[in-house]
Amino acid sequence: MDAFPVISQVKSLIQAISGDLDGAEQTQINFSQQCPVVSQIRSAVEASCGDCEAAEQTQIEQLKWLNGLANGIPAVGHLKGVVHYVAGDVEGGNQAMEASSRSTAVVGGAILGGLAGGPGGAVGAAVCAGALVDGTATAIDSSIEGKFKGHGTMKAIGDACEAKGKEKAGHVFDAIVGVAGDAVTGFIVGKTVQASSYAKKPVSSKIAQDTKLMRCEKKGAAPVYAHDKPTTFKMNRQVLPSIAEANPGKQIHVATGMHGEWAQNWNTCDMAPKGFAEPKFYADYHASAAAKPKWGAGGNAAKPNMVVYDMGKPAHKAAFQAAMKKPSANVMYIDWCHGTQNPALNPNPATMGKVAAVATADQVTKVLRQSEAK
Repeated sequence: MDAFPVISQVKSLIQAISGDLDGAEQTQINFSQQCPVVSQIRSAVEASCGDCEAAEQTQIEQLKWLNGLANGIPAVGHLKGVVHYVAGDVEGGNQAMEASSRSTAVVGGAILGGLAGGPGGAVGAAVCAGALVDGTATAIDSSIEGKFKGHGTMKAIGDACEAKGKEKAGHVFDAIVGVAGDAVTGFIVGKTVQASSYAKKPVSSKIAQDTKLMRCEKKGAAPVYAHDKPTTFKMNRQVLPSIAEANPGKQIHVATGMHGEWAQNWNTCDMAPKGFAEPKFYADYHASAAAKPKWGAGGNAAKPNMVVYDMGKPAHKAAFQAAMKKPSANVMYIDWCHGTQNPALNPNPATMGKVAAVATADQVTKVLRQSEAK
């Protein structure tokens, strides 16, 4: 925590107010040695004054911090841990694996919490995941060594309990900031999940309620209608005229030719997997002219203005997905079972994990490049 601007200064202030002046000074020493750019300035000053040993030590301290930062990147830290093990550095491997596993648990918990309860759920899940990993690692190592050996936030809490009087403040601060860091991570991931998801609202008409028809909306995208239950072609014919009535002047783009399933977005990121294809459903729309199908809840509505896509065909799927990006002229309808849980409307957890890992790696890369530039 000491390497971060503002956080480090707040910690020092709290330590000073608590009477731990030595601790406050050490926090700022850590900050000047670990913080990118600040560390390079300090090292340059020390070298210019002829103290090359101190300049070297400053760079070593920053490299230690950057090493820890890289350890905490999901997947990257695991790969780094393997490299340490291959090189015979067991301790370094353990540190990388533990840090990366903790970050993975926090981000993973945030994704699951975000899918279930938005940003608030992501925050709660991220904090709980971090606490669970810290508690588990602490319990295992403490049992093995026969004495308390804390990890993560548990270490900060343990250090606070062991510290005397005024020296407790810094450790308490570290524990609080550790939990707050997990909460911030959860909030960021939760907002990312929310931005990738469509907000779902029940449609108020009786036929819509009977068929569990939902209107799904996302900024910058055409609204998508879908059912939160198994569907039939009869059901599709009943609701399409009401969708047209609710969206005058817009053409309805109908996705069909597929089976759907509950929680489909958890199993795939493809909105129309080949294994789910059923061409007959597409044929139903075109064979219906001779059969004179009845449209609408009462069976007496006009056939709506619509374009039908066989989502088992790549060209049709691409065209439908392109139409989803044009909210001014289009309204979309996914006609298969449990369409509200399609990956097109809900982020796939594995995909969101990759997004979070890439975003984290990108931020660390920026820090490293900034450090190298100086």
